[in-house]
Amino acid sequence: MGIQDINQESSATDKRQLMKRLLYEINAFEELLESGLVESGIRRIGAEQEMFLVDESGRPASISVEILEKLNDPHFTTELARFNLEFNLDPLVLEGRCFHEMEREINRLLKKVSGAAEGLSANVVLAGILPTIRKSDLVRENITPLERYYAMDAATAELRGKGEYELRMTGLDELILKHDSVMLEACNNSFQVHLQVTPEEFAPYYNIAQAITGPVLGVAQIHRFCLDVVCGTSHALVCFSNRLIHAVWVLTSAIVREGYILVIAGWNTRSLKCFMNRSRVSG
Repeated sequence: MGIQDINQESSATDKRQLMKRLLYEINAFEELLESGLVESGIRRIGAEQEMFLVDESGRPASISVEILEKLNDPHFTTELARFNLEFNLDPLVLEGRCFHEMEREINRLLKKVSGAAEGLSANVVLAGILPTIRKSDLVRENITPLERYYAMDAATAELRGKGEYELRMTGLDELILKHDSVMLEACNNSFQVHLQVTPEEFAPYYNIAQAITGPVLGVAQIHRFCLDVVCGTSHALVCFSNRLIHAVWVLTSAIVREGYILVIAGWNTRSLKCFMNRSRVSG
């Protein structure tokens, strides 16, 4: 976990070997569950905050690597684009003043990263989609220079079987555009809260989270503010003044992450759909 040992030139034999190892890990995890070795009897929460880095004119600033060097803090880590950053909170037991403690930690880390950004003539912006972002910002030169991000870009392109991504946004406003890399996902930022549950609770909690996505979006659309919603592995944005740009799925993490595993195993898109249908959580 966390090892950045990436080899994009893997042969078909290497890919099959990797799939065998992944299946072995899944079997090991199943044994942990059946043996009752996964922690229970306590409930914790955690959170991660993603953010944009912008220059003095509010345009994306590709300085995440430089800021991380200044911060030297394990709470902070990279995102796909060099103008994105995220920090992760320490887990808290879900009791007492835990939400107050969470707020205090968020404010502390925001103050720290804002100070580092100011030293580079930049600022931090918390937004679902940065209003000033342009297609010209979503180039491969702005991918964070870590091999895993380049591998993700290549694997997603292989999965799709073509070099272009098409984005369609419909509603009162309409946008249709094509792009040549996974960098469309860099348009999305979010605040995500994590809840620790027991293995027995996971399936019903997961299914409830999926079931309430639609109603939550509908209720949020009534209010006159911007709400970023993250549920499961998908990102959606509800826009201003009662105007809902349908549920804008810019690029779901499911396609990137689950698809990546199957691509390196040599599976095609049809195989991916079959796999995902079989993998739906029940309970």
